[in-house]
Amino acid sequence: MADLGPLFWVRAVAALALGVVVCIWSPSYYVTVLAALALPVVTWRYSLATVVFFAITAREAPSGRGFDYVTMLGSQIYYQGKVPAISFLAASAVAVTLLRLYRRGGRLRPSRTAWWLLGCLGALALLAFVLGIVYGQSVVSAANQNSRNFAVAALGVVIGLLVMQFPEEIRAVKIAAVSGLGLLVIAAVYAVATGQAADDRVSRYFTYYDSALPAVATAVFGALLVGRARVTWPAGLAMGLSLALVLIGFRLTIWLATFVVLAFTVVLCREWTAIARRAAVSAVALVVCILVLPGMRSDITSRVLGASSAAPAGATAAPTQGATPRRSVPPTPSAAESAGTPATPTAGPRRSAPPKANTGDKGHNVAAESSQGHFEDIRVAWSYVRKNFWTGIGPQHPQLPGLASDKTTVLYVHNEWLQDWLRFGPGAVLLVTAFLLIAAVLAMRTLAGRRAPALHRAAAIFGLITPICLLAFPYFSESSQWPLLLGVAVGILAAGWNETDEESPRPRGRHAAGRGYRPAPPPPVVPAVPAVPGTEADTVVFPAVGGPGGDDDTVVLRAFGASGNRSPVDTGVLPAVPDARPDPA
Repeated sequence: MADLGPLFWVRAVAALALGVVVCIWSPSYYVTVLAALALPVVTWRYSLATVVFFAITAREAPSGRGFDYVTMLGSQIYYQGKVPAISFLAASAVAVTLLRLYRRGGRLRPSRTAWWLLGCLGALALLAFVLGIVYGQSVVSAANQNSRNFAVAALGVVIGLLVMQFPEEIRAVKIAAVSGLGLLVIAAVYAVATGQAADDRVSRYFTYYDSALPAVATAVFGALLVGRARVTWPAGLAMGLSLALVLIGFRLTIWLATFVVLAFTVVLCREWTAIARRAAVSAVALVVCILVLPGMRSDITSRVLGASSAAPAGATAAPTQGATPRRSVPPTPSAAESAGTPATPTAGPRRSAPPKANTGDKGHNVAAESSQGHFEDIRVAWSYVRKNFWTGIGPQHPQLPGLASDKTTVLYVHNEWLQDWLRFGPGAVLLVTAFLLIAAVLAMRTLAGRRAPALHRAAAIFGLITPICLLAFPYFSESSQWPLLLGVAVGILAAGWNETDEESPRPRGRHAAGRGYRPAPPPPVVPAVPAVPGTEADTVVFPAVGGPGGDDDTVVLRAFGASGNRSPVDTGVLPAVPDARPDPA
């Protein structure tokens, strides 16, 4: 630690202070933006890993819902001001890394696949911007409200491409992801102990409202589950943390996506013996946690009996009869209390009391109502699409009658493709489908290659989970966290990997070659020096030190050279040494 030097600690303290200003507290929005722009400059070599850390750790939970502090942890980076600070943070990190790459003498050379991905996102952003202008939005409003999320996804793709240019960033991104998940597990333990929950009707353990966190946790868990290398204790700890976050997410969409994608990944990887051992250990640990934690078994049972996850961002599930409200939302006074008559004491919040026998119906009712609203959204939205098949209804159209999210003022459909179709027309649907299809093909090729590093496996699994989640939520166009994380994952996949990035020896067999695999560059070849006939056995070749051509030159010494050859002493490469032998005369 002493070898790090004082400058390292100064920069570490400055980065910590800037991170607090960006995510936790800031006197004004402009200070937050300045801190977001300055943070990658301070972290410098790890600017991309800094973006990944905040994208995973900061919670994109909607404000104004009565959530407690842990559920809203870091949400300032998404909700303060009109343009989220995470956008400025990502743009600054890209600029800093491009400068580092230029100073190193290199430049970013995206592959043809990467250009296709960026082209889809650029066309989406342009289409959304133009349609906003056509429908009467100002230039700033059309760019911010319609095109920004697609631009953030493009920044994520560039970040993923740049990560693979720097080995220190690859290691830092892995550390950032696992440390972010660990920090959130610790915060969740504190939230459960202090009685904070996103929705008590679901579970006392339901801490984090968004779906991106369990999706990232699933990607990390799956990448380590199908790995070819031996699972060390840090990898086992990361698997445990990831599994815990998936469990307390209580999102049936994520649970379904986890099961489907992990099963598909196991089939592609074919490392069945090692995967079976790890899966057995994980299953035993999961069952023990479910049985030991008070009320967890009944909460999961009631959740699974429903058909979908809790209400999404922008939608509020209707309270069911007998449901307990969140602790952060004050209860409505009864008629007796309004008249001054003391009310009969009722039971406190469910998390502060032992679970009751009839509380299992609450999560079931919430899940069933939410699922019914999601399926109904698809039917209602498709009826509107058929009436406006070629044009849509505009990006800022008010919410349509019959859709589940009746509290929002603008259009919100629980399906990404129908949402984009109504807002931007069928062209947006084709572009979104093309982007996700390219990402899925890259992910399947990576997993089928069977020698991808852990970072690429996690990116591939996240890329396969996202389309399943978009069937129930319009995260790609209505969120800032999902587009950024998906862009980073797809950019990493498009960049491929080298032999030096691998964590295990090269496999053999017909499945050894992965499509994203790039062999390590061969060492430089030193041209051979022609030997004098008859002296090959007496030739010694060694690097020259301080020779005429520098360190790359070689000197050929011949103990018994032919007549007429100049010796190394004559060339000045070796100093002349006096001959100590006696004169034969």
